[in-house]
Amino acid sequence: MGILSGLISAASTTLRRGLMAPAGAKSAMDIWAADGKIRVKEWSDQRIANARKSLAEIWRDIRTEGKITYQSTVRDQIANYPESSAEYQILRYARNSALPPEEVLYQDVKKRRILKRMDLRKLVTKSGVPETITDIRIDQINKSSVTASNGHLKKFIFPTDLASSLERNATEIDENEYLKGKIDARKCDLWCVPISSRNHAVAMVINIKDARVECLDSGGPNKAQFFLNAGPLCDRIFKAVAAYVGSTRRDVDFAKFEWRFPRVPCQPAGSNACAIYRLRFLEEWGAGGDGMDLTSKFQGWDEEYWHAKERVKICASILTDDSNAILEEVKEKARRRHTMIKRRQLIAIGLLILLV
Repeated sequence: MGILSGLISAASTTLRRGLMAPAGAKSAMDIWAADGKIRVKEWSDQRIANARKSLAEIWRDIRTEGKITYQSTVRDQIANYPESSAEYQILRYARNSALPPEEVLYQDVKKRRILKRMDLRKLVTKSGVPETITDIRIDQINKSSVTASNGHLKKFIFPTDLASSLERNATEIDENEYLKGKIDARKCDLWCVPISSRNHAVAMVINIKDARVECLDSGGPNKAQFFLNAGPLCDRIFKAVAAYVGSTRRDVDFAKFEWRFPRVPCQPAGSNACAIYRLRFLEEWGAGGDGMDLTSKFQGWDEEYWHAKERVKICASILTDDSNAILEEVKEKARRRHTMIKRRQLIAIGLLILLV
């Protein structure tokens, strides 16, 4: 009996040691053979978490298949870019909520502007648009206007802080800050000013050629509402631009200018898309006739999530712009992340096949 009980005790000790994980093991389970030479280790906890997350994402896509939502519109717009393109990979990288929100993805050293992931996530969600993003996009539009007009700018869009400076009791346009001597006021016919007042973004265009002030408001052509939001500020802006332009164009009688409210697309009720619509208005607006109607230039603008598509386009154009000093660095990070996600998706699909 003593020999038999000893053998049973030794066998139970060996079995117990085999089923116990070694000290300090981070895996869910370690299995050792009796001789201690063969070891089979389960995936690390991080890989398990990643696989579960991928499965959750696949299940979410299955549940929302065929249903048009804001997020599905954003995903579809991103998917319009080739998967191998910088735009596709950077957009996926920028809106990834699992990555640090404080990471800088855009940096303009010359103008001291930076955009973090949390700023770009605001752009591609239903949130309001940061003024820095608006100003970067305005610079792009101005740059393209110069190229299209062979250096003779017909339209100039001021940055958002012009309205802010005039609201702070400034009375004149700072030529050194805004114009830098690159614009011939005698040839520029459209002077565009973005205005933000009472949490609503609008724009006013001083049209020298047609002698009128055109008010562009995605809230609708409601004169009373427009002036309620930005009336006093519009008056100051008009006087400041008139003083600047009038110093070189003596033939312009600003006292005879008319205030007009052209027909433009309206944003969805309850949305925070006014800044997105304003940017598109400023990009498309030109010195046309009295019957100018911007709705003809906005294909699908009446769709519920049209502005989601515009947000994605603006985000892609800003991140890949040549003014981004860290563009190549961001491209490389996005490429590596894309490769890792593709591998994770293959693992998740393999798990699904095994489960089925």
